[in-house]
Amino acid sequence: ACLGLWHAHLYREGRSWRQKLERALNDDRLTVHYQPIVRLSDNRICGAEALARLVDFDGTLIPPDHFIPAAETCGFIGQITRSVVRRAFTDMAAHFAADPNFYVSINVASEDILSLEFLDFLETETRSHGLSAGQVALELTERSTASEDSLTQAMAAFSRRGYRILIDDFGTGYSNLAYIARMPIAGIKIDRMFTQALDQQAIGALIVSKVCELAAGLKVDLICEGVETEDQAARLAVMYPGMCVQGFLYGRPMPAVPFSRAFAAVDRRGP
Repeated sequence: ACLGLWHAHLYREGRSWRQKLERALNDDRLTVHYQPIVRLSDNRICGAEALARLVDFDGTLIPPDHFIPAAETCGFIGQITRSVVRRAFTDMAAHFAADPNFYVSINVASEDILSLEFLDFLETETRSHGLSAGQVALELTERSTASEDSLTQAMAAFSRRGYRILIDDFGTGYSNLAYIARMPIAGIKIDRMFTQALDQQAIGALIVSKVCELAAGLKVDLICEGVETEDQAARLAVMYPGMCVQGFLYGRPMPAVPFSRAFAAVDRRGP
């Protein structure tokens, strides 16, 4: 009886999320916030992470750690990813035009990477907005459950087109280092839990330093999340001077208009 009630609860919850997501997408209540990505060597903004936000019926924001898993389960994640791509390319147009090295980082699911339709969609959107593929980074969580071989081959297709693949939440998943070394990635993102550990215990600094060595060995970019204090930024700059960072020290995720006000596009196209 308990098992039956549990299954009934899961069914009702899944159905409720499906209806909520479907109505939110139909009503265009999916919005995107942006968090700056800053280069430590000169404290210049080099990119922005696009973060999906879902507005509930009462106007409150539903946390992504709630609706993203539901979207993956209900089959809406592809629609959400495409919506974020379109919105981000439009919202960041001034930054793209002013700085050819500025990029937007977009979270994707393994099913997005495995989809040839998504690759074609991304190519179409990139061209129509006058962007280069190098101005687009795709963040794939290390906890992805897709087959390693099929995912690596699919990632290679995006990489050949010039899109940058980043491994997100590095250190929190279960991927082995041999697998990471074979993947056609452009960068690694250190999870914020390790950044916070810099202030708490020596083992945190040791882990971050080892990831820095790994990034240097693989010749990939390194981005550290969750930077909240000047001390953390200073310690990271010593460990890996070429690192980029994001966190509350530099800016919280915010809508496009406040982002553009706080981080005005600076023309760096040269003569």
